[in-house]
Amino acid sequence: MKQILALLLALAMVCSLAACGSEPEAPAEQTAGTSGEDSGETSGETITVANVEELLAAIGSNREIELAAGEFLLSGTENYGKSGGSDSFLWNDLGLGEYELQIQNVENLTIRGAGADQTNLSTDSRWANVLSLVNCKNVTLEAMTLGHTEMTQPCEGGVIRMEGCQNTALKDLGLYGCGTLGLQTYSCQTVAVANCSIYDCSIGGVQINQTSDVAITDSTFRSLGKEMPVALVFDIGSSEDVTISGCTISDNYVNQLALVANSTGVAFRNNHFQSTQISQYAFDFQSEVVWDSNTFEDTEPRIWYAGSSLPAVDAGGAEVIFEEPASETVAVTPGVATPVSTGEQKEVRVKTVDEFIQALAPDTCIILEGELFDFSQASGYGTSKGDYYYWVENYDGPGLVICNLSNLTIKAEGEDRKAHTLSAVPRYADVLTFENCSAITVSGFTAGHTVEQGDCTGGVLLFRNSEDILVENCGLYGCGTEGVNGEYSKNIQVVNSEIYECSYTGIELNNCENVAISGTLIRDIKNDWGDPTFFRFYGNKNVTLDGQPMDGNYVGN
Repeated sequence: MKQILALLLALAMVCSLAACGSEPEAPAEQTAGTSGEDSGETSGETITVANVEELLAAIGSNREIELAAGEFLLSGTENYGKSGGSDSFLWNDLGLGEYELQIQNVENLTIRGAGADQTNLSTDSRWANVLSLVNCKNVTLEAMTLGHTEMTQPCEGGVIRMEGCQNTALKDLGLYGCGTLGLQTYSCQTVAVANCSIYDCSIGGVQINQTSDVAITDSTFRSLGKEMPVALVFDIGSSEDVTISGCTISDNYVNQLALVANSTGVAFRNNHFQSTQISQYAFDFQSEVVWDSNTFEDTEPRIWYAGSSLPAVDAGGAEVIFEEPASETVAVTPGVATPVSTGEQKEVRVKTVDEFIQALAPDTCIILEGELFDFSQASGYGTSKGDYYYWVENYDGPGLVICNLSNLTIKAEGEDRKAHTLSAVPRYADVLTFENCSAITVSGFTAGHTVEQGDCTGGVLLFRNSEDILVENCGLYGCGTEGVNGEYSKNIQVVNSEIYECSYTGIELNNCENVAISGTLIRDIKNDWGDPTFFRFYGNKNVTLDGQPMDGNYVGN
């Protein structure tokens, strides 16, 4: 094939020198299958392509590739998985018939679409990054949208991944999910991202690793996380001179906004954070970060910094103080619960799991009349979604998460808490998780995992980024790893309850404030490694046990 193409090129050159009247062959046809080693003959040429086959044939050094408007489905080409002898790209074999397009070892290459709203480069492969650049120099991608096609299966691959590249520019791009990350860089130098939109990704926005000289400007990060949070917007590690400026971060649901570790010269300037929910804390800065002229609107995390985070500094080097929402100490009498409800509640009586889930709403009192509420028996188990709940996928099955609710009470009918049980089958799932909730009361019932073979790695009740919590007169049992788990939450009461037969600890608290435990029996905590503990506390403030102060960092009985 190379010999035939070389002969055609030679004939075309001879014809041109002889001033013959024939038209030259189209550039895409001239360069089909050309490797980067042959780029000297096609320096500076512009190649217009209309489909994936022509795009693959055109990839090489010293050229501009113009993509027509339309859909370029990489996994739909007849050459999917076939590199065709080119040194400029290959298809990474991911197994199970899935491949990832990798452009490699090219220089001075521009791939330009007709506009982010007109040209779409996509793949069906759930495991592939849409486009991978490896050991490239002076590559520009602009004026197109890249992402995975819409399918029921979740994605395990990102959108654009770069490794070992120098001087890469991303301009006027849309990078969308279900790609796990909009952009990943590893061991790169000089990356410029301008006027791009990263959205609908399932893990986060950008991940910068071992990369220097990065500028992300005038871009948007939106809809990262919908019914459930993604990890974070910005993940920066072992990198130098990274600046995020003039960007809008809006309508996201994330665990954290930014993590920066083992890095120098990182700065956030003139960015606007808007309408973003944060389920844990805003920042984890393990390296110095400059925080200059950034603004927040409808974005108020309960906790700004992780327990081990360094504070950000302003342009002058002074510590940046973020004002946290006011939090009052829980005033309790040992053994007596302090109500946390904030007003009138609509009473709803339920006998089945489906009725329970349907009743989840603010300003509601759910009364349990049924004997057993096994969440794995829900008609929409693992698939249904609502305004106030979603299912989080665990290793062995989904767990129910109640989210974004205020003034909710869940209590049993009658005085016998053993008469009504909430349970879960998956060993890795928490029985019930509350996330981004406030004024929550759970009272008068039993909760734990169903009796199955194997140990549990999920707990019973988990409260994450929530406040004003009352657990009263409950029986919380194993094989849940812990009876009550609080993460980044405030104003928690555990009163007159019994926690028993858990496999790790009775109560675990991480970065919580104002916790009162009283009148509660913790017994028969047992595990295989002989280290049963009633309490595991890490980075907490103002914790009391039966009215007596406890160390916020404590492991023991």
